[in-house]
Amino acid sequence: TRRSSVMAALALGLPVITTAGAFTEPLWRESEGVLLTELHGGKLAAATLALLRGDDERARLAARGASLYRSCFALE
Repeated sequence: TRRSSVMAALALGLPVITTAGAFTEPLWRESEGVLLTELHGGKLAAATLALLRGDDERARLAARGASLYRSCFALE
């Protein structure tokens, strides 16, 4: 599954937007802990702009991401 900077962002409670592809594990879609988008057709840019404008959704995404990190990836 995804590592490094994504794990750091989730652990710190920061909202994460990333692309989904053929090898994206179901965990990422099912948990809704990150915002998944396609890389094609400007969808990543559009999703990023929408999230930047939506304070409430950004906060919800950050909270879901932090919860996902604690439940699936935290070492404790």
